Amino acid sequence: MAHSYISDNHEENRLKVLLINLIIYSIGFGLWVPFYFYIRPIDAFTFVLLGNVISTLVVYAFSFYYNNSSMFDAYWSVGPFFSAIYFLFDNGQIYKPNLGLLGGDLSRSSISFVLVMIWALRLTWNCFYRWVSLAEEDWRYNQFRRFGSFAYWFVSLFGFHLMPTFMVTSCCISVYVAMIYGRETPLNGWDLVATFVSSLGIFFEAVADYQMNKFVDEKKSKKKGSEGKIMDQGLWSISRHPNYLGELLFWWGQSFFYVASGFPSIGWSSYSYYGPIALTLLMIGYSIPAMEQRSVEKRPAFKEYQKKTKMLIPYVF
Repeated sequence: MAHSYISDNHEENRLKVLLINLIIYSIGFGLWVPFYFYIRPIDAFTFVLLGNVISTLVVYAFSFYYNNSSMFDAYWSVGPFFSAIYFLFDNGQIYKPNLGLLGGDLSRSSISFVLVMIWALRLTWNCFYRWVSLAEEDWRYNQFRRFGSFAYWFVSLFGFHLMPTFMVTSCCISVYVAMIYGRETPLNGWDLVATFVSSLGIFFEAVADYQMNKFVDEKKSKKKGSEGKIMDQGLWSISRHPNYLGELLFWWGQSFFYVASGFPSIGWSSYSYYGPIALTLLMIGYSIPAMEQRSVEKRPAFKEYQKKTKMLIPYVF
């Protein structure tokens, strides 16, 4: 999320944003309950995919009502939160009916589940920490408004809502594998790799967000003469986008649980790497270039920062 910061006394606005989003997401994910009883039996991932589409359409309706596509921003972390809970308690009845509720070896399932919960809760908290007013909308969304209302909301539906939903849900395929099919494979060295890489990703993203939030808060308090300053301290001194690096590390780490589970080819399992690959291409091909172009336009000093600091991987790329 890349909101502008427009209010100094924003605690009341932040609470309003949080409560409204809580209601919206409760409605969106609450629909999973009747949907569950209507559509079962169905493969766990297929259910989660369809459920996420339904929830996304609910959020889109409220985005339209409030005229703000940033209503969807928290979905990136909230969606996997509920998806992981569903995977953990699904009994695999379509392909693994012998497992039973929470059956089999839950070691791998538990590790993946805990990692997703930590990642999701922290990222959701960061989203609402930075979003302090319903008047704020991510500048990447706002720039499409110049094409007119119809074009904007068309792009919002497919580009700002459904596309990210499909992407982050596809990243969850490896979580689905670990929590259902991983119950039949003992822990091995790949689980250690998956846990380490995912944990490193959580660390990088959390520290990077903390450092950026502190930097922005300090700029807001000083105001005068701070317009052209750039964040080049801490993790931001070795990577221009350490938060994105952390996000990628987390999902690539989760994908290693697919390897640890013995490369199962049942259901959606074979597509475990599609999500991380698509996310990597999106960040390198669009998200980072778009953000850097804007940074160069707003802060001339950013060009020098680009020369001395690697874009994503410290000292490498």
